[in-house]
Amino acid sequence: MATSDMNTIIENLKSMGWAERLDYIWTYFKLQILFVVVGIILLSILFGSFLAPKAVLQIVALNTDTVSSVEETFEPFLKEYGYKTGKDSVIFDQAIIVDPTDDAYLEEIMPFVMRFANPQDLFIGSGAMYENIIESNIGLLTDLREVLPQEQLDQLELLYTDDGGEVEPYPCAVLVKANGVFVNDCYVGICFSTEHPQATLDFLNYLLSL
Repeated sequence: MATSDMNTIIENLKSMGWAERLDYIWTYFKLQILFVVVGIILLSILFGSFLAPKAVLQIVALNTDTVSSVEETFEPFLKEYGYKTGKDSVIFDQAIIVDPTDDAYLEEIMPFVMRFANPQDLFIGSGAMYENIIESNIGLLTDLREVLPQEQLDQLELLYTDDGGEVEPYPCAVLVKANGVFVNDCYVGICFSTEHPQATLDFLNYLLSL
């Protein structure tokens, strides 16, 4: 824009009220304004995604909860296993309470659990919850023999499944006593769809070491 044109615009603005000035500016500079707004939004998204904590572990829990807040619960684990607190985080979908003896349980809750747990790394629940999963042949969990040595498995209290008689029984969940992390005894299993296998194994070993 030429200097003379800018001087003309400034002189015109001086003779206008505030409402007229805004209308005038929008008429002549709306494209520039839109470009600036879009640029600010894009920069905010870029820096927001860059600075946001990265999820290294995702956990879904039914009928159990943590003793303290999520941050206080998982920060010791992150520090002990060399993750970056403040940059790495654990997503914990907690305190989902269901009744496994309810008649509508299999029809309504279990399909929900299957969809909800599909992108998760660890599935934590009460004994009754796990027994129902095993009996229902959900096929949700990983064979723990694939991730833990047999010597360690021999020392643990395990739940087994045979996928409705399709395979030989295999350990799918391990009992974790109330240990300052969870408020009650619960079983922990690794979801077949885990996207963070190392962090998943790290947290399972962390729970077993307490």
